Amino acid sequence: MIKDFIQTFKRKIPEYIFMQLRNLWAADGLYFLGIEELCGTEVATKIDTGVWEVMGKIEARKLKEFLGIAKTDIPSMMKALQYTTWALDLEDKEIIIKKNHALIRNIYCRVQNTRKTKA
Repeated sequence: MIKDFIQTFKRKIPEYIFMQLRNLWAADGLYFLGIEELCGTEVATKIDTGVWEVMGKIEARKLKEFLGIAKTDIPSMMKALQYTTWALDLEDKEIIIKKNHALIRNIYCRVQNTRKTKA
């Protein structure tokens, strides 16, 4: 019985990981909605922006180490950031690399589109 469970779990590891990531994204969205309800969209967006600016740096550093990326230039950092938890499952993303900064932008946001349809 345990052996069957382990075999099934091993086979479903990618599905399990994405399920857990989506749960974290749902929690992030619920925090945003809670802040928005209490303080308004402008404050919620400002807090969210600050969180993800810091989180991007944290994840980039950890991913560089995990993926063995030694360079600290923007293209190397963007390579690492493409594998972050928040970028893995983005259906449509745009990556912009400029001289002094870069951006991964979610073109189609399920959460935002859901919010728009409920408004």
